Amino acid sequence: MAGFKMNPNFEREFARQFNAQLQKVFDSVYSRHAGQAVEEVKAALKREAGRIGLTLDDAKLTELATAISAGTRLKVRAA
Repeated sequence: MAGFKMNPNFEREFARQFNAQLQKVFDSVYSRHAGQAVEEVKAALKREAGRIGLTLDDAKLTELATAISAGTRLKVRAA
């Protein structure tokens, strides 16, 4: 019988990969929507985040969209 061995770095590697995907979402939305109205940026963020399986609540979407709308580039930090 074959055994199953869990990668001891799984959590760290998963977080790194997820953060990289999230950064791509932020960069994509920023490059196409910086300076646009908050509602337009929110719609783009919601759509792009959904593509990686992420659902953000309205308050977080508004916070992030407001920053991008104002020209702030978002940076994902490791937790």
